[in-house]
Amino acid sequence: MSDQGSGVAITFDSGFLGAIKSLSWDGITREVIDVTTFATTGGKAFELSELYDAGEIEAEILFDPDDVPKIIVSGAQASESATVTWSDSGGTTWAVGVLASAFSVSAGDAVDRVLASCTLKCTGAITVT
Repeated sequence: MSDQGSGVAITFDSGFLGAIKSLSWDGITREVIDVTTFATTGGKAFELSELYDAGEIEAEILFDPDDVPKIIVSGAQASESATVTWSDSGGTTWAVGVLASAFSVSAGDAVDRVLASCTLKCTGAITVT
């Protein structure tokens, strides 16, 4: 059964990330490998790679200028662990290493909240608990 968005959370080893407005985990893919040989008949043969690409996480958050994103911290090359909790009802979590690959800040108008958008490239395997 599908969860409601209420209660979805993402936490990091570093403690970064504010109040989430939206979150998407996109691009989980497994490469298809062509294994066709001269002996293959009737059509090409394929198999799936044993490795998968864990995709990217994109989040829109309420921006806190005192919470410095890892992407702009000097020397921030290493991944950190991120855990997404899919609901507030003791829900399933997905944990993965992430690298902050993009960050932007926008202010709509004088009465809107300042928002930030961040893109996190997932690295390694996803652990589901």
